Amino acid sequence: MKRVLKNLLYTVIAVIVCMVSSILITFWLNITHPGWQNLPVAIEKYAWYYIIFIGPILEELWFRGVCVLLAFYLLKRITETDKTGEIILRWVLIIISGFYFGIRHYTNGGYYTFMPGIVAISINGMAWAWLALKTRNLAWPILAHMINNTLAYCF
Repeated sequence: MKRVLKNLLYTVIAVIVCMVSSILITFWLNITHPGWQNLPVAIEKYAWYYIIFIGPILEELWFRGVCVLLAFYLLKRITETDKTGEIILRWVLIIISGFYFGIRHYTNGGYYTFMPGIVAISINGMAWAWLALKTRNLAWPILAHMINNTLAYCF
């Protein structure tokens, strides 16, 4: 039970980091690029289902499951790093996978075409990578990603 509460706290921290970065970037875009919200965005009838459920599960399996957790454990075994090397490896994977996540979200219209949008999504990816490594479980980043997408979709 104690571990579940600890992981829940880590999830809340990751969601807060994502929300704060998104709010700050949106505030900055409103000042520097007035009217950016009016760019064309294609939302299909069932897009909410993909945005809130399917997307987070598939993205977390790839970005945090393969690109972070699997890479971490394989590289850790191959390199046989000490504690300092392990910490460096964690942060390198967090940063690289975060930017990879941000760049993969680049689209032809809307929030993500602006560099600040890509940076905000990269920060989200880094927060979820940190959460995956901290909890050693993909359920928590999936939950945080779903919460983030639900809030973004609703507001």
